[in-house]
Amino acid sequence: MALKTLKKAHHRAEDVTQNLGSSENGPLSFSTPYDDDIPMTEDSIVKFYIDVLRVYLALYSGEISLQEALAAVEVLRKHPEFIRAPTDPTLLPMSEELVNKIIANLQTLKKLNLVTRDAIRSAFSFSFLSQDAPVSQSDLDVLRILAENALESLVAIGEKLELNPRTVARAIERLENRNRLRFSSHMDATAFGIQPFILFFSLAEGVNWDEFEEGISIYPFTKNILKTSMTDLGYISFMIPGPPSNYNAFRKHISDISSILFEYSSLHHQVAIGNSLSFSHFDGSQWRYPDEIAAALDTEREICHGDNPRLLFCQGHRRGLSLEDYLVLIEHRIGARQPPRVLSSRLRAHGWDLGAKEVTNSLRKLNTRNMLLPFIAVSFIGLSTNLCFEIICNDEWRERILSSAKYIPSCYYYLSQKGIILWAHVPSNHQVDYYQLFRSLAENPGVESVQPIMTLLPKGSQSELELIKNWKYRKHGWTADPMSLDLTNYLL
Repeated sequence: MALKTLKKAHHRAEDVTQNLGSSENGPLSFSTPYDDDIPMTEDSIVKFYIDVLRVYLALYSGEISLQEALAAVEVLRKHPEFIRAPTDPTLLPMSEELVNKIIANLQTLKKLNLVTRDAIRSAFSFSFLSQDAPVSQSDLDVLRILAENALESLVAIGEKLELNPRTVARAIERLENRNRLRFSSHMDATAFGIQPFILFFSLAEGVNWDEFEEGISIYPFTKNILKTSMTDLGYISFMIPGPPSNYNAFRKHISDISSILFEYSSLHHQVAIGNSLSFSHFDGSQWRYPDEIAAALDTEREICHGDNPRLLFCQGHRRGLSLEDYLVLIEHRIGARQPPRVLSSRLRAHGWDLGAKEVTNSLRKLNTRNMLLPFIAVSFIGLSTNLCFEIICNDEWRERILSSAKYIPSCYYYLSQKGIILWAHVPSNHQVDYYQLFRSLAENPGVESVQPIMTLLPKGSQSELELIKNWKYRKHGWTADPMSLDLTNYLL
């Protein structure tokens, strides 16, 4: 069936971008010491990417405060392009190396007069593309401990490694600047009435990707989108607020558009989430392919459940939680090692008046109820290839695959009612081995299909603070008008 032209979505996106121009007195009206190197443009999409870079440069140079930068980011979040490239410059390490990369890319664009959407998107990606940086043995030792416990104290790490806590702090700072070390948390959104979904899809013949992406970007429940030029398969993640009837309505809307827009579609609702970072096959400079992973997937062997990586299970609505608890949870998700006073400061910058004591009390409650799982993310030497596998399988295979994940150098996993989704960050010389290993699982009884994507690891996404702006918090958590869930208003 032919796709209807997505003009409604296009006009709606234009309406939004026209209202986001930088006024003379607005949050984006600042200057930077690098303005002579920044190209000028009237294109709203090109301007969006330039403004993201300007915020970072102004914050780095001290031209604006963190509070002013956060206000600018709030403006940028309203742009439909933000969901395609959801980069919050206030969360990036303040690094001279990163500044130099940004300036070099902007100078090239200006010199060649390449102020087009494709050119700025490429320059933006290259600016934030992580490059291998050497890691000393002492820094690697600190990283190993943080991989096991992202919130381990400086004193405890120092005792284990016989180092001064100040030495540990400097190691963490180096890793943040050189290797983009970040401290995050997985969170159980279902406790607050929100059901996460992921839709894997390939577009039907005749469906225009740019128009589809534009429409899905302004759907108010879209968290992030990923599709690369290397494959027809892509995925979209959604956050759907309750009540449960809304989840069913959303499933129906996906079904309604699938026959028109997609050649392939598969909707997953989150059951559990986690990740692992393993250095057991790293000698300080090179990675060895883990022969143990094939053994873990061998059906002749029993599944070692006790060896499974850590998981955060979705437990559904929990009583005794408040809106304030949710706000603390989402700030902790992007800054898990930040002290309560910093989380409080960030929340106040977003317009939520929570003091450090209130943040501390909420964190204690969330930890007691096992509603968050802290972890580290790091751009590490030699892990230059990223693979994603959507594996539809029975429960036994889901457990077996999960038990093998600990052998992958860096791996995120998402358990659903259909099976398991893996994002693997591996050395380029092992790319074919991992690809063939997981693709071959489709030959086993109990594994319905394996869909691979050559892609990036799960990238940043639209902030939950932005998503909830049109929701309401009730006794059973977040809720939204069922009519607002209708995807056809944005895509057909």
